[in-house]
Amino acid sequence: MVYQDNHLAYNSSTDKDSDRWYQYDAMDRQTVVAGVDAAGNLGTVGHKLQYDKNGNRSQDQYYGNKVATSGGETVILGYDEDGSAIYSSAPVTYTTSQGLVT
Repeated sequence: MVYQDNHLAYNSSTDKDSDRWYQYDAMDRQTVVAGVDAAGNLGTVGHKLQYDKNGNRSQDQYYGNKVATSGGETVILGYDEDGSAIYSSAPVTYTTSQGLVT
């Protein structure tokens, strides 16, 4: 676990302190980036990383906008005189929410 303390000084009204925590695996790859505590919790800015057997990043979890889709299914309504299918598609709708994104 590596700890980093940042102090950003723009002017006296916008000075900002932030504490960030980083974790590494046995191969010295980051597994937690900019966590908010030593336990590896992400908060709203951190990332939790996983790697495949070849060392490539296979997953990145972070807090942000989650987008879910619904609809968009295509169904056969019937057939016309020459036997061709008549299709209809439901409209696709999107909803967003804040949460852990993977």
